[in-house]
Amino acid sequence: MSEHRLDEPVYDALRQIIDPCSAASASPMNLVEMGLIDKVNYSADDSRVDVFLRLTSPQCLMIAYMTKAARRLISEIPGVQQVEVHADSGLDWAPSMIHEEAKHRRRLQLEVLAASHSTSSESCTAHPDLATTS
Repeated sequence: MSEHRLDEPVYDALRQIIDPCSAASASPMNLVEMGLIDKVNYSADDSRVDVFLRLTSPQCLMIAYMTKAARRLISEIPGVQQVEVHADSGLDWAPSMIHEEAKHRRRLQLEVLAASHSTSSESCTAHPDLATTS
């Protein structure tokens, strides 16, 4: 696959959009890292950019947020006059599509969270249900 001259600025723009669900799970990843970008098409004169997203679930409630953010950021690229964002059914994405570097960062974050939870629950004596028993 050959690289298009707008690939770098378009993908840089998409990297600025954090997937809200990953952020909510304490492992913020951008749309590119999550593997949510299926493809990007350009018009012959590069004035129109079409972004095709993979949703993580058919029940994704964040599509409006991601669409608005992508349109705003990509439309700031010189020469781009129209941005369309298309979403799939939410049935094609799998966790294996997450980029390796992001998977590694997520594992580290989860280890830190697990360790801090373990430490804080061991030292928590303010509420008996939160304290660990020996």
